[in-house]
Amino acid sequence: MEFSFFSLMIIAFLAFFVPMVLERRKIPLPLVVAEILVGIIFGKSGFNLIREDIWIEFMSTLGFAYLMFSSGLEIDFTSGSKKNLVLGSAVFILTLGVSYLLSLFMVSIGLVSDPVILVLILATTSLGVVTPVLKEKGLFEKDLGQAILTTALIADFVTVFLITIYFAVAVGHHENQWFWVLLLFVAFFIVLQLFKRLSQSKLISELRGGISQIEVRGSFFLILFFVALSEVLGSEIILGAFLAGVMVSLLLKKDAGEVYEKLDAIGYGFLIPIFFIMVGVRFDIRDILSVNALLLVPIILILMYLVKIIPSLIYTFFFGVKHAVASGVILSARLSLIIATSTIAAEEGLISHTTSSAILLVAILTCVISPAVFNKMIPTVKTQADHVLIIGANEYTLSLYRKLNDQYQVRYLVEDAKQAEKAKGLKLPLVDSNSLQTEFEQSTIVLAALKDEEKNLKYCLEAKKNGVARIGCLVNSEANANIARKHGIESISPQFSIRAILDAFIRVPHVVKLIDEELTEIMVTKSDYIGMPLKRLSIFGDGLILKIFRGQEELTAHGNTTLRPGDVLLFSGSKETARKLRDLLS
Repeated sequence: MEFSFFSLMIIAFLAFFVPMVLERRKIPLPLVVAEILVGIIFGKSGFNLIREDIWIEFMSTLGFAYLMFSSGLEIDFTSGSKKNLVLGSAVFILTLGVSYLLSLFMVSIGLVSDPVILVLILATTSLGVVTPVLKEKGLFEKDLGQAILTTALIADFVTVFLITIYFAVAVGHHENQWFWVLLLFVAFFIVLQLFKRLSQSKLISELRGGISQIEVRGSFFLILFFVALSEVLGSEIILGAFLAGVMVSLLLKKDAGEVYEKLDAIGYGFLIPIFFIMVGVRFDIRDILSVNALLLVPIILILMYLVKIIPSLIYTFFFGVKHAVASGVILSARLSLIIATSTIAAEEGLISHTTSSAILLVAILTCVISPAVFNKMIPTVKTQADHVLIIGANEYTLSLYRKLNDQYQVRYLVEDAKQAEKAKGLKLPLVDSNSLQTEFEQSTIVLAALKDEEKNLKYCLEAKKNGVARIGCLVNSEANANIARKHGIESISPQFSIRAILDAFIRVPHVVKLIDEELTEIMVTKSDYIGMPLKRLSIFGDGLILKIFRGQEELTAHGNTTLRPGDVLLFSGSKETARKLRDLLS
């Protein structure tokens, strides 16, 4: 087959142009849906300007493999509480049950012939749609958001394996196909152990960064190794590529942010758009103009919502009926996996091309309908300011109110009557010692700064018993400081602090200048900036991001460091610049 750059140039132009149009016109449409639609317009159902040749077919297949690799890469085996894992598993098992009953109905009326493949298609969901919606609504860190996310992860993870096993049995190229699939898993665990040892070696550490880009090269090797192994064993490449993604996810820990960014740039910047645009190019609108096809679209659309909403009613016991139904609605959004599954099923003759086209059309509709309905049903959660309780009033703690009031809800517990009168004169919010238990329950930060350090320690230990997240205790003696640290309380010693500042003045004078600057912690929550490198944030002005705290990790901020949900930025700069950055990211 003759190769031409013309069709590839059009695909590259569309991949480049479509995101700009969506952003410029503020069109609320997932990027991959837009890519499929422009593929339809420029493909055989429209202008027919893109002609598929052997190289475009190869790059599209590689883009599909990379898409499955990215799905595996998203799996985080450390996320999700036990409750959410049990809840998500229960919802998914019920989804399979409801899907099977509805698939039998479809078989009985003659619209489909294979109930099992329809069950697997209906059981899929789209993490790519669910995750940004939860982030945008401020639900990503909330109980409901985590429950929905865990359910979507389980659906994504399990359906890939079930689909692969079914394809292996239904269209296996070898006898005893189960054995060959099992062999693929054996290879996965062997290679994982080998790469774990290799990744910890001194040689790999020396090759990180620079022109070698060893992590990216290793990731591509794993993709092609497992795809080729799947091909040799007669299995679909979907499982091999997915396993490669899972393996890279397990291997990458430190420095993962920059590696993820590079892998995403290659995938979503080049290969994956080719696959989605070609899905649209291959779409033949004549396939859905028949009576059966036109009947299939609304029926499949209704089924896709029923199989998610009915099982999600389990959420009613934890979040109420409205939130349970809304959860089912957003979990009904399908995209990458359902398109991949229906495409393979049509190629293998398990479903007709008409059914595959109807499923593609319905998948596009769910990506538009589900986020819109979910946004209407669930209000955006506004981030509430942390409650800060300061115990003790003196010239230092009283002056904190002016600095902290715009970011925190600050209250004071004052024992000294004279200081209490002074605090009232400054119109500071005071609390009564009789309500201390309630105050501890509401506070996320407690600072004990009385002159009596024994009392400070007593208050802090009581706050610790009540589950306060951050506790600061003003102490001078090393013994009390050790007691505080033993109980997970941060000890603050004026004597030690002054000594450290004087030492810094002599040895590292620039640190003293830094201490005079405003230091602010800013948490990243807005989805618009998730995955964005720091160098693209042009609002810093007179400020500087000193550190990034990501879970238990403490990262040094670089221009190529990408932002992730929940990152806490330690920012040094003016109050105004800090406010602008907080408005931008939180």
